Amino acid sequence: GDDDGMDIVALDDVLVGAGGGQIPLGRESPTHALMGRFGNVFLVNGRRDYRLAVQRGEVVRFYLTNAANTRTMNLSFPGASMNVVAADAGPFLHETSVESVVIAPAERYVVHVRFDRPGRVALVNQVQGLDHLYGRFFPDVDTLGVVEVAPERVARDFANGFAALKRDTATTRELYAYLG
Repeated sequence: GDDDGMDIVALDDVLVGAGGGQIPLGRESPTHALMGRFGNVFLVNGRRDYRLAVQRGEVVRFYLTNAANTRTMNLSFPGASMNVVAADAGPFLHETSVESVVIAPAERYVVHVRFDRPGRVALVNQVQGLDHLYGRFFPDVDTLGVVEVAPERVARDFANGFAALKRDTATTRELYAYLG
């Protein structure tokens, strides 16, 4: 991975036709484009083949941004540990260990992810789909990219620091000062 252990991740979805080209908004009929529309292809940083290489035990800070115009995503790294540390409004008072992060359009999160096991870890969007014909929900899972975890251990292992969820003392002080 990067020496600084961080990665910027811009998520999007686009509507692609049978010929492989993007379907333009409103060419054939009104599309309610101001309300957005769901795409059928996921992009991470503008590409379909997001890859990241890390070492075993590495903690990566991901800056997640949902650039999709309609789709809310439920992101996870199954098999890796994730802590949410910040969102649009700034740092959290308390870091939180989570299984996944629900991120709406134009929303941003900062998460720390620790990759403990060598092999492939998928970046996954997992939501509940709805079969409108039968009124049934079903799991809808898409792999957005892959993190390749090398068997070699990272030189600086932050396992203890990662496990100890931190408080943002500067934000806490500001809050108490504001509340008087």
